[in-house]
Formats: sequence, C-alpha cells, structure tokens
Amino acid sequence: MALRVVVITGATGGIGSATARRFAKDNELLVLVDHPSREKQLKEFVSELDTAMNKGGYVTWYTNDVDVMNFRSVDECYRQIEECAKLLAQRFGRIDVLVNVAGKVFSLTPLVKTKPEDIVRSIMVNQVGPIFWCKAVLPHMREHGYGRIVSVASVMGEKGDQGNLPYASAKAGVMSMTRTLAVEAPYPNKGSDAPLAITVNAVMPGVIDTDMAKEVPEKFLQEYLKRVPFARKGKPEEVADLIHFLASDVPAMRFLTGESVAIDGGYRYRS
Repeated sequence: MALRVVVITGATGGIGSATARRFAKDNELLVLVDHPSREKQLKEFVSELDTAMNKGGYVTWYTNDVDVMNFRSVDECYRQIEECAKLLAQRFGRIDVLVNVAGKVFSLTPLVKTKPEDIVRSIMVNQVGPIFWCKAVLPHMREHGYGRIVSVASVMGEKGDQGNLPYASAKAGVMSMTRTLAVEAPYPNKGSDAPLAITVNAVMPGVIDTDMAKEVPEKFLQEYLKRVPFARKGKPEEVADLIHFLASDVPAMRFLTGESVAIDGGYRYRS
C-alpha cells in the first residue's frame, strides 16, 4: 500500500502530539486537526514534524470545532466536519486512518453542582465529536474498502468516579460507539456478503502525564496513584504506541475490532 492518509484530531494535545510523532516515524501522510484556538500551535507542530519527516512523508493541518455551543445548530457543527473530510478526500484521494483524540474535561464537580452548559459541552466534545468524525470519514473508507478507526476513550468510562459524570458518560459512549460501529462499518449495504477491511477500536487510558492531568485535583490524583500497581501516571508515548498498533496492518489487526483496550497501569484491578 502507498502512504496512508492519517487524520488525527486533538493533534496538539499530549496524547495527540505523541500519536502524530509515532505515525511520523512511518512517514505517513498526516493530517493534524485541532481547535481554531490552537492554530498557532498546529502550525508550529506541523513545521516540527515536517523537518523530522525526511523520507517521503507529508504533514498538513486543519482547524475544526466540535463544541455545539459555538454554532447556530447541531447540523452546522456537523457540516464543517463533513466539509473538512470531503476536502481531505479530494486533496489526497482517500482517508485511511482516523484517530479521535480530541477531548476535554469541562468540570470536576459533583453532578448537582455542574453547570448544564458544561454537561452539554462535555458530551458534544468527548462523545458526539468522535461520532461526527466517524460519520464524515466512513464513506471515504468504504469507497476504497479499507480503514482504521481508533478513538481515545477513558478508563473512567468503565469505572467512573466522583466528580466527573459528564466526562465519564461521554467516554462510555465512545466505547459503545466503537462496539457498534465495528459491526456496522464493514458493510456499506444491508445484507451485503463481503465485509470491507475496516476495523474500529478504542484505547482506555488512565491518568496520563499531560496538561489535562494537571487539572486533576491533587487529592484525587494521589488516591488514584495508590491504586495503580506501577504507582505513576502513564506517558503519552505509551498510549500513542498502542494507538499506532491498533491502526496498523499487522496480521492481528486484520481481525481485532470492536475492542476498547485499557492502558491504565492496572488501575482497574486494584480499585
């Protein structure tokens, strides 16, 4: 196969940038996407990767916003994602890999004290955003009979904890989306016999050493780390390596789909 077209959302964040660097080692054709407010960081990051990719790879960038509060309607929010996917398909001929990394914690308060606006924004950015991107790129993957979709969920989507209900609910939704789309994506037509080579998986990180983790209250963090056998936060590069594997073409990844793989240092088994 020629260079794959790899779309990474949330590309300037901790996990997003580590994922882009991991794919850059393969000299793929990278499309880095992030919020318009991160345009300066996007340009600088693209320049960094462009310098490092000296064996035929290519990197470019687009801005995108999945916060419905910033649009007149949900349809308008989706259309700007759909237009971006169409532009990419026209420019590069295909979209092979989608990595949904973009996410944000809007509130770390008990539900009764959480603003309704923060609940809606958390669901939109962390759950609806990945669904919108999957909806926008899937037709292009089906056109070429190949695709890899990997989304970043969270161990909190399975375990839950006090003070993060909107975020945990959204990430649980990403895991459900992954299972459902894994069944649906390979079959463009109902009742079709020949499935396409499209896999859909997710990763479930624990607390990772990123800027987002700095927003976690110290008391919660210390209690969390007590339940991690390795007694440390995860590294963005560790998550990126798992994402890269799930998006690869190694034999195992031709048959692994619908899975949400935890990378939490064993937190789930001591909590």
